[in-house]
Amino acid sequence: MEILEKSSSADDLELATNYNNIAVAYSSMDDESNALLFYQKALAIRQRKFPIDDPSLVTIYTSIASLHYSMKDYSNAIAFYKKAIEICEKSSSSDDLNLATNYNNIAVAYKSIEDLTNALVFYEKALAIRVQRLPSTDPLLAPLYSSIGSIHSSNGNKAASVEFYEKSLKIQETLPSPNYSSMSVMYYNTAIAYDDLQNHEVALKYAERSVETARLAFGPDHSEVKENQMLVDRLRNKQ
Repeated sequence: MEILEKSSSADDLELATNYNNIAVAYSSMDDESNALLFYQKALAIRQRKFPIDDPSLVTIYTSIASLHYSMKDYSNAIAFYKKAIEICEKSSSSDDLNLATNYNNIAVAYKSIEDLTNALVFYEKALAIRVQRLPSTDPLLAPLYSSIGSIHSSNGNKAASVEFYEKSLKIQETLPSPNYSSMSVMYYNTAIAYDDLQNHEVALKYAERSVETARLAFGPDHSEVKENQMLVDRLRNKQ
């Protein structure tokens, strides 16, 4: 690297590639500060050598965005995801799965700063692509459905939230190796939403499933099992 820096011009693409590779290595070591430093060095060269909308910039923009997100610098994460998305929207087909991934990632960042309006917009953009390109039972759809359901719940739209929670659960229930911990949370949240809708019978059904899956995930004496059982008891008293 030192030899390249001395022998290459300041905008040499081979030097940029080496900066990028060092950044990847630092990122693998969870050294986010040095990873970001070398990604920025690589980006500075590539921005001088390529047009601003060159598709080759997408990967480095998303890598930098991901680092900012990991460092809880959500504003910069959003800014770099936007740069990647702007290029993808110009250079990719409208149903490109990489574009869907960037839509999903920026939605997560918006949700982290509690900007639920923009989070929902980008989750829905990601969903629109994935439902076109993936089978209806693809595991990638489950967390997307649950995220959209969660936002609808936070916005007070309980009817929409249960619709998306149930879509997520329908997929999770068919997986050969179910994530019982995740399913327990989803059953619990669905029960709460149905309870808010005054449909206590269906709420109880989901609450009971939340207890069953929590036991499978954590064992019978775990605090989550006890919390979910309290919801079951409360709902039974409403019958």
